[in-house]
Amino acid sequence: MTALSRATETNPCSAAAAGVILLDGLSAGEYTLTEAAAPSGYSLLDQGIAFTVSPERTDIDLGSIENSRIPSGTGAREGGDDDPGALAHTGGDSVLPLLIGAILIVLGLASLAIQARRSRA
Repeated sequence: MTALSRATETNPCSAAAAGVILLDGLSAGEYTLTEAAAPSGYSLLDQGIAFTVSPERTDIDLGSIENSRIPSGTGAREGGDDDPGALAHTGGDSVLPLLIGAILIVLGLASLAIQARRSRA
């Protein structure tokens, strides 16, 4: 999803097909093409792309615009390993040792309770 802005107006637009954006009815002036959302696993463009529409120049090719792929393991994910909006996976590897430790403590306490009952009898 991209946004095209000129002075005080903002017009949301989206890619028609194969990454091509076609806009009709733009009046002459200075515009900035700004990306509002990047595809999953990719970062937003660092800055908007400025271009000028004039009566003589209405067919404008901004060339190839490519997003950078977000490297795996950056800690900024949402749904999958490459999703930029998600929370980092923290502490997931330490759950099993904690669970085993808790079970051993409970078994140890149960053993002490059984020994205490036998010694009273």
